[in-house]
Amino acid sequence: MDIYEYAMQMEKDGEDFYRQIAEKNQSKGLRTISNMLADDEVKHYEIIKMMKTIKQSVTETAILNDSKNIFEK
Repeated sequence: MDIYEYAMQMEKDGEDFYRQIAEKNQSKGLRTISNMLADDEVKHYEIIKMMKTIKQSVTETAILNDSKNIFEK
């Protein structure tokens, strides 16, 4: 598994997680914070994507096959 692809998927899953929290929450403050966290996940995704284009060596690893994405159900 490509380490950059794995990290990018985690950021996408994190964004989805925080957007769902924002949608379900009735507190304006918690909705705002959840959306801010989701926006940061988008920024992280873009940073990792940029890193992937710059550094192509050592991107494959087998250890990620057994790792769990904390945002995945």
